[in-house]
Amino acid sequence: MQDRRNHFVQELAATEAAVEGAKDDKEKQELEARAAALKKLIEQLSNEESELQTRQSEAEQRFREEEAKLAGLEDRLDRLEKTLENSAR
Repeated sequence: MQDRRNHFVQELAATEAAVEGAKDDKEKQELEARAAALKKLIEQLSNEESELQTRQSEAEQRFREEEAKLAGLEDRLDRLEKTLENSAR
């Protein structure tokens, strides 16, 4: 996602430079419109990237919590198995 955003940032820079070298008002307006569209797209991608990072962090936290639960259950199972072995003797 970041690579895609960087591509559009570079394209925006080139478009803004082209605005300065526009031959006429029509070309300048078209380039300015393109630059505005690119800015909006870059903002959307940045927001999306931020949202995905937040979701990833939340998922990683839930995963760690579930791992801790599993470790607790495995420990409890080990103790129960030992208790069962000792009572069988």
